[in-house]
Amino acid sequence: CGDPIAPEDVVGTYVLTRVDGREVPAVVALPTRYQVVYDTIDLRADGTARRTYRALLAQPTLGLPAELAGTDDLVHEFDGRQVMLHWPCPAGPLSCWSPEPIALRALGASVLWNEAASGVWEYRRVR
Repeated sequence: CGDPIAPEDVVGTYVLTRVDGREVPAVVALPTRYQVVYDTIDLRADGTARRTYRALLAQPTLGLPAELAGTDDLVHEFDGRQVMLHWPCPAGPLSCWSPEPIALRALGASVLWNEAASGVWEYRRVR
């Protein structure tokens, strides 16, 4: 089965390279069809993380944003199998609403993947 993966082994910068086997940029349903331009996750040794992303609406639709883009400051945990990304609540978990955590399964120390409703998202470590 190979050597176990330690938390420090997953620290680094990961870039989304494929969605459902298609190279990025790739069109996904989020549930509306968007073209994912980039998605980068930086996992830091202190347990913090930063996600930067950009997606464009694949077909113009009234009332929907033409672009989803931003930077999220997150925290991460690693249990030896997967990285969990959480939106931090500074005053405790009951003080603010946050989306569901993002679970990224570790395949060795250089590939993370997420099986979401919009498909399998594969991230590769670049540093």
